[in-house]
Amino acid sequence: MNETLQEMVQNSFCNYKHFCFAISKLHKLLVETLPALGLPITDAQIAEMESHAEDIDFAMAAEEERKLRHDVMAHVHTFAHCCPTAAPIIHLGATSCYVGDNTDLIALRDGFNILLPKRNTLTSPRLALHTSSESDCSCSVVARTQVKRRGHR
Repeated sequence: MNETLQEMVQNSFCNYKHFCFAISKLHKLLVETLPALGLPITDAQIAEMESHAEDIDFAMAAEEERKLRHDVMAHVHTFAHCCPTAAPIIHLGATSCYVGDNTDLIALRDGFNILLPKRNTLTSPRLALHTSSESDCSCSVVARTQVKRRGHR
């Protein structure tokens, strides 16, 4: 329970594993919407993507990224290796921005889910009084950067 904020961040949403899982889930979510547009996508392909969303060969992904020099396409190739019947539809209708921007939004959401429940602790007056003897570097639009005491204006 005494896990530091840095440990929580590193173990949750700011690591490569989370990034890869998010990419797989985003591709699956996109593919689920495509049959409504009339594309011939089978339930078996979607089920295969869902069942292999977290079966990521990180060594293969690293090798693909080294060869392709493109993180999203490296993951697409790795995911296609896990899902051979779904391979033709994995990145269908997606752009790298779709994947990159939405994984960033997922990471932000997960970060807020960690920080927001702790906001009362972070902004409590008791914490300000407890740390008021510590120096801090701060600045505003009108003032230059200067050393100030925490808990004081």
